[in-house]
Amino acid sequence: MKYKYKVMKLPDNYLMSAPGGAITYSASSDFFKVEEKEAMSLKRLIKTFDPKKIFLVKYVNKKGNDQEKIITNGKYSDHNSSLFDSVG
Repeated sequence: MKYKYKVMKLPDNYLMSAPGGAITYSASSDFFKVEEKEAMSLKRLIKTFDPKKIFLVKYVNKKGNDQEKIITNGKYSDHNSSLFDSVG
């Protein structure tokens, strides 16, 4: 059974505060664009990503619960922050 994942590429410095204040990105950049992908599992989906980039993955697990994971360095962590509430 394949699951559908919503994948969003994030800038490298998005998780850290910027020393100069607010960071602005142009609308033409690939950041923050939601892309839908299918995979057998989250682990297999992560293998398709560039390990040097940061991604946010949203999906519904087999028990029907919404999940959000942050992928950094090819590994994921649970997302329990309000940092991404305005995105996606």
